[in-house]
Amino acid sequence: MLIGVVMLARHARMRIRFVLILFSSVASAYDRSAYRHWVDADGDGQDTRQEILIRDSHTEVLFREDGKVETGLWVCPYTGRVTTNPRDLDIDHLGALGEIDAVGAHSWTAAEREAFANDPENLVAVQRRPNS
Repeated sequence: MLIGVVMLARHARMRIRFVLILFSSVASAYDRSAYRHWVDADGDGQDTRQEILIRDSHTEVLFREDGKVETGLWVCPYTGRVTTNPRDLDIDHLGALGEIDAVGAHSWTAAEREAFANDPENLVAVQRRPNS
């Protein structure tokens, strides 16, 4: 019985923290432009979006004349939808920029915010949402 009460108390504390995080995200003025993204961090001519498209393709990608990805084969990890057209894809931040901003990233330097926004470990190619 005591274990059940302790578990309920922990659950309640987690819910309170979640509400506080939501409140802080509403209260803060999140500015997506403060997180410069899709930079060519390694100087190879491919910005972060292109790097993720190349990495996440299940086949070798083909390039347009301007060096951007023309075609590949991607499977959305959320929906399972398959596409060969990179324009069907968004690059998703697994740690959403708005959420990270709300819990303190707004106080990071511009270089730290840019590094986070372009961190390949935090990015994945996903099906483009109709409302994006």
